[in-house]
Amino acid sequence: MEQVNLGIIGYGQQGGFYGSLDTEGKVDKMAVVAVTDIDEAKDEKIKADFPNTKIYRNYKEMVNSG
Repeated sequence: MEQVNLGIIGYGQQGGFYGSLDTEGKVDKMAVVAVTDIDEAKDEKIKADFPNTKIYRNYKEMVNSG
């Protein structure tokens, strides 16, 4: 099975849950590769949880990135 790359739109309660599936190893071969959130205050939390993840402000830009 190939790795599934996940992009999260909004890093609130629901987005945090989806992120935890990766950080807690609950889904094999899944990696959070991008997160979009309009709140810059969440950047530090996102960077701490996913150090190699690209952060976007606009979800359309994230989706169009590939």
